[in-house]
Amino acid sequence: MVTAGEDAVFVCELSHADVSEGVWWLGFSPLQKNEMNQMTCQGRQHQLVLTMTTPEETGTVAFVIGEERTSAHLFNMIIIPLFYSLNMLHFLELPLFFKDELQNVEAEEGGTASLSCEVSKAGLSVQWKKNRLLLRASRKYEMKQDGCLLQLHIKDLKFEDSGTYTCQAGSLGCQCSGRRTSCH
Repeated sequence: MVTAGEDAVFVCELSHADVSEGVWWLGFSPLQKNEMNQMTCQGRQHQLVLTMTTPEETGTVAFVIGEERTSAHLFNMIIIPLFYSLNMLHFLELPLFFKDELQNVEAEEGGTASLSCEVSKAGLSVQWKKNRLLLRASRKYEMKQDGCLLQLHIKDLKFEDSGTYTCQAGSLGCQCSGRRTSCH
């Protein structure tokens, strides 16, 4: 198994030694030998090392010599070998969690309260709620998402803005709550 960020190694063993005209492919693109795509040939064995793999690298990994082809397919973050002796590639995604949870805030009436939390994965769908009611972006509520940092700015504070604010991030419903804004 390979965790995202680690190297993935593919090995193809041929019936003849010292065949050098083989080409490695990822999807419909031939791979070039470089620091990210390391290719070696020793005797009958051809090896491809994809360094620092990411879950976004999807498609068929193939080794082609003329009309002969061996491949494995990356589908839904798992490589399933189709035939021959390619190694399997599995991605283990880190669990979704809040790195920094919401903290209690006190703010002055007429001012702005800023609530923020940090999640373990960027690009999640985010919902902000006040006392379990969904908030919408408006002049009153400014919602920002900068990578893993999620922010809610509550402007022109009034006493009615006091309450419990919740940030819900991701399809798994990970959430942290207990954010209370008090106006003086």
